[in-house]
Amino acid sequence: MICRTLKHHESALEALGFLRVNKSHLINLDHVKRYRKGKGGTLVMADDQEIRVSNTKKQALIAAFR
Repeated sequence: MICRTLKHHESALEALGFLRVNKSHLINLDHVKRYRKGKGGTLVMADDQEIRVSNTKKQALIAAFR
């Protein structure tokens, strides 16, 4: 169990290649297999899990891959 907020971990892990893509998910960019376009879009991870990208985080995700 973690007693700190996701925002706390977000700032600590950002330099290691992690990105927050919605209010519940902080992902390792090295494990993204595919991005499916849409309103915010969906990420398909290396383990085939699908994670929704929020509209507000979409631009940060695109910038991270440039």
